Amino acid sequence: MHTYFGIPDITVEAAHSLDHLHMNPDDRIAIYNIAFLQYSAQLQWIESAHCHRYYSGLPDCIQDIIFTREGGKPSTFQTLYSTAVSIDNHYWERKCESKRALHSTPQQIPLLELSGSDSVLSFSTSGSVPRVLKSLVKLESLVDSLSRLGSSLSLESLF
Repeated sequence: MHTYFGIPDITVEAAHSLDHLHMNPDDRIAIYNIAFLQYSAQLQWIESAHCHRYYSGLPDCIQDIIFTREGGKPSTFQTLYSTAVSIDNHYWERKCESKRALHSTPQQIPLLELSGSDSVLSFSTSGSVPRVLKSLVKLESLVDSLSRLGSSLSLESLF
């Protein structure tokens, strides 16, 4: 049946498929690994050829990290494979963290605002920075007035 309808040489087809196999940067490495292992299982290549072909099909972002790591590129296929999987896992874990941080609501630091006359003060946590600074000046003036009257109150003691 293979004679009439099948692939004439499975090893040639597997080698051709490996030559054109590349991991998409937006995919997880598992998709690339499944295809790579499926094709390479049909070949009798030496380990260095598998390493070269596997590395060549990885996206630049993973190749850059493998190339610059201490010790350089791994010399065995298993080490190269494990290193690439680890890098890809860290990348996707970090991407999930970034998404969570982007979607979480940041806490705003409340601003102190004073209003009212010199004798009656009210506090608010809203307002612009210039208004808050103006309020702090007003508070400092009030503390100075109280200190002239004999009070031991200071601006530092309020905070």
